[in-house]
Amino acid sequence: VVDKTSAYASAMMKASQAAQAASAQAVVVDPAKVAEQPTAEADAEFEFLRDKQFLSIEVQKVNGSSVTKKVKTSAMKDICKCEPDHARIRQAQGFPLDSVRNGQIEFQNAALQGQPSVFTLGIPLAKDADGKITHIALADIDIGLIQKPFSELGERTFFVTDRRGMLLAHSDERRALARQDFSNAEIVGIANGKSNLPRGQRQVKDPFGTGNVYSAYAKTRFGATVFSEIPEDVILEPARQVKRRITLIGGLMLSFGLLIVFGFSLTLTSPIEKLV
Repeated sequence: VVDKTSAYASAMMKASQAAQAASAQAVVVDPAKVAEQPTAEADAEFEFLRDKQFLSIEVQKVNGSSVTKKVKTSAMKDICKCEPDHARIRQAQGFPLDSVRNGQIEFQNAALQGQPSVFTLGIPLAKDADGKITHIALADIDIGLIQKPFSELGERTFFVTDRRGMLLAHSDERRALARQDFSNAEIVGIANGKSNLPRGQRQVKDPFGTGNVYSAYAKTRFGATVFSEIPEDVILEPARQVKRRITLIGGLMLSFGLLIVFGFSLTLTSPIEKLV
């Protein structure tokens, strides 16, 4: 996803810059040659339009001005069966643009009620000769792309959060679509704040229940963290079954032993009863 975003955005930016340069020089382009040799912009747009998971891409300068932008309004409308408001999505989500401008890759859940279910990816795109970032790219992508691998319900729960602890994906899709904040979950706090380790595991309190869970996490180089949780009861259940089985077998053996002792005692008391 990051590589695709970079490729689409780079081609779009170069095409936009070429168009601006041609316009500034008042270059007249032969339509026949354009038809024979598609421009980089046409290539990028064709690939972008073919990619059903990408719904919009925008290239911005670090000062916030937009260089080029493409939004698949019809595709967004098909997803949410509504009239999409791309500007509202961008404004309401509070995307950490400053972090991207400082060189970080950022993911954020942008699913809003009444709007397409998407997540936004922000990447540094271009640098100047001094190595300073000059342009960034923002892409809105169908949340199903990241949600699908985690959508199978089972004894183990999987979820993904961004740097701030907001859900990107969850085994219970409703939580992801509701953009739930998991920053207060103990294991998320450990992964994002207290630990410098790229992965780890810990027994913690269930943030949505009364028991304990065994949690594991693995950080990605893109800022998202993947978590896996399994209830303590599920882990201990096999041991409890073995304990119950041992208790049952022990009880049966004790009963059988008592029965043998009782039978043996009858053989001892029977001759005495006959003498009496």
